[in-house]
Amino acid sequence: MDNFDKITIGNTITERYLEDNRTVLFDSIGKEYDLKYRIDLISSQADFKLDNDNSKVYEVVEIYNQNIYENTTSILANQTNGSQETKLVDEYGNDIEGTMLNQLKVAQNYRLSGGVYNSDNLDTNFYTPITSNGGTVTVANSEATLSVTTTANSSAGFYSNSIARYMGGNMNYYRAVSRVNDLGAVNNTRRCGVCDIIPINNGAFFQISNTTFSCVIRKTGVDTVVSSGSFNGVSPTFALDINYHTFEIYYTNKRIQFVVDGKIIHTFTATTSSLLGTLHLRAFLLNTNTGVGSAVSCSSISASVARYGTPISQAKTSFQQGTTAGIILKLGVGSIHRLVVSGVVNNSVVSLYDGTSTAGVLLWSSGAMTNQTVPFNIDFDGSGGTAFNTGLFLTITGFNSNCFIKYE
Repeated sequence: MDNFDKITIGNTITERYLEDNRTVLFDSIGKEYDLKYRIDLISSQADFKLDNDNSKVYEVVEIYNQNIYENTTSILANQTNGSQETKLVDEYGNDIEGTMLNQLKVAQNYRLSGGVYNSDNLDTNFYTPITSNGGTVTVANSEATLSVTTTANSSAGFYSNSIARYMGGNMNYYRAVSRVNDLGAVNNTRRCGVCDIIPINNGAFFQISNTTFSCVIRKTGVDTVVSSGSFNGVSPTFALDINYHTFEIYYTNKRIQFVVDGKIIHTFTATTSSLLGTLHLRAFLLNTNTGVGSAVSCSSISASVARYGTPISQAKTSFQQGTTAGIILKLGVGSIHRLVVSGVVNNSVVSLYDGTSTAGVLLWSSGAMTNQTVPFNIDFDGSGGTAFNTGLFLTITGFNSNCFIKYE
């Protein structure tokens, strides 16, 4: 497409059907193009007509993705003319790669935490509201609104109960459709993004504090703030308004990208230390006043965290024979896939907890069992297993049983 820049708005493109059953495109200077560019070059069949030579003529009214199709190949220091390599890059500047078997690397989207608001009340099975000093979280018509009052230190927020587990070799991303009802207020800060817990110790989030719009990462309580005017994305500035926008945060263990309405606003890149203290995060929205603030609000239609990549990795297994007061099978976030119980003695009880002791959340218990010599299994797989957030703890009490557990 060496002459791509010669195709401009107002020019005409001729689509011609040749005798050899080929269909080609010609511009006004006779340059031939492959038909695959037609959709990107022509968005309307304005002034459509059929010529005597079996052709269709279109007026070019819009050109899409010109930077993708024009010839941008350059000669690198280690290349010679005629031996250049072509690299595919997406609109965010990420490389598109293949495998050693010439297969395109692709990743499936898998939601982990959060979502939409399905009723006229915030469902506490999925979200935890945080309010103080007159702040409120309300849901109406599937729209969540966080409002604060002029009372000192008024606050309103919520976070998703499920933690979005981060797996090495994959990327997680936050996506929310949200808005503020004004362009900033004195002594007020509104945030949306991902966090470990509220109060936030680790996280990445968009923020409007007073009237300043920023991208923020927080590592063990310490903020790195980059405000509009200093962004390194498509523009150093971003003009926030009161309309709904799609806010996205893409994160790996090395890089965090902030995106609004499909445009990169800012990218943080790790150098000599990690960007965050943990990457196991959840979706949140928060509206807070510091001291005596303003009566303002923010709203959201959805907020979720997903992973690019399948939810399954090679699992670990553990076998426990006989009673035990408790075994920590894993610390932190993970998934249970399968439990096989055998050699059951009458009144034996097997229990699994989300935590590191019996003080954790009870995930499953057999109750008092009868004598059983035939093994039986409990399938926890579902889609990617049954998640736990704090750890996985196993007990076998009362009398003997044998347990084989598969988890990650």
